[in-house]
Amino acid sequence: MSTYVIDGKNFQDFSGFVEEFNRVFISQFDSLWGGNLDAFNDYLSWPDSNYRIEWTNAKLSRECLGTRFDLLVSIIEDCDDAELTIVD
Repeated sequence: MSTYVIDGKNFQDFSGFVEEFNRVFISQFDSLWGGNLDAFNDYLSWPDSNYRIEWTNAKLSRECLGTRFDLLVSIIEDCDDAELTIVD
């Protein structure tokens, strides 16, 4: 199972999260995510097999993303192919 690590230390706002997610996850598809949450949901279904997203330093992400953090987590958790691990 592939693991993709999103590190909350690598961004301070939503546009930074978009850059981090592009670097860590979207780059494998030779694509670029612009921040649209419907597209985020779609990208999560692109891998051919199950995978894990490990979100480290999530406490920092909660602080800088606010309610968007909860929304992103919810979208990831709703994806059948993804397993999410939150590490504060």
